Amino acid sequence: MKHSLTLFRHLALLVVVGLLAACGKEKEDLVSGTAGVLFTNAALAVPSLDAYVDNIKVSAVPITYGTTSGFPGSPYLSVNAGLRFISLSPDGSNNLVQGNIPLASDAAYSVFAYDTVNAAGTLRVLLLTDNLTPPTPGKSHIRYVQLSPDTGRIDIRLTNTTDTISYNAQTYVPTGTATEASLAVFRVVNPGNYNITIKNSSGITPPLSVPVTLADGKIYTIYSRGKKSNGYGTTTGFNISTVTHN
Repeated sequence: MKHSLTLFRHLALLVVVGLLAACGKEKEDLVSGTAGVLFTNAALAVPSLDAYVDNIKVSAVPITYGTTSGFPGSPYLSVNAGLRFISLSPDGSNNLVQGNIPLASDAAYSVFAYDTVNAAGTLRVLLLTDNLTPPTPGKSHIRYVQLSPDTGRIDIRLTNTTDTISYNAQTYVPTGTATEASLAVFRVVNPGNYNITIKNSSGITPPLSVPVTLADGKIYTIYSRGKKSNGYGTTTGFNISTVTHN
């Protein structure tokens, strides 16, 4: 199962080949407890998505583009642990993401739907396992994922008067070499008010500055979305959003 999860970054569907046969209904029934799953819509031109687990809608409101399920600080939806059929749909019938995912009891996961709908009628998806161990007092945890399909390699900077947080040579997730395990890792940083800027592979800094507040004791995912060909900071252009995990 562990090796199957590493394929999600490269697949438009959440497919775990042979997983049902390997696990079986009996093993699924042995899993007790619940897991937390959050869903983020980073899919350009998909105005909203609803999340379904075993064909039952679990998202209370549609997940609009650039937003996450739940609300900041409480984005996780409680899902029974075990092998679950998870799908994302804009209308309840046309699944843009679907597949079986094994969920461990008391674990937390982030599902990012991104890119645009392809010829097969599906989206790309990234599944990360979240370590929600609270930061030590006076610290925050962050990670960054690059989900903008036409941006190429970029450097990300979070800066304020005293600190600079750098993510260098970040590539679009499907074209890079980073694994889900490495993308899932949170970095320990100082809390504070930061401005996020980027620099492209030519060393040019585009006209984009995104303010973000990292609070003491909080955990965040910062992700890029949209296309640079549509501008910077526009509705469909390259932009940066934040998921607050706790």
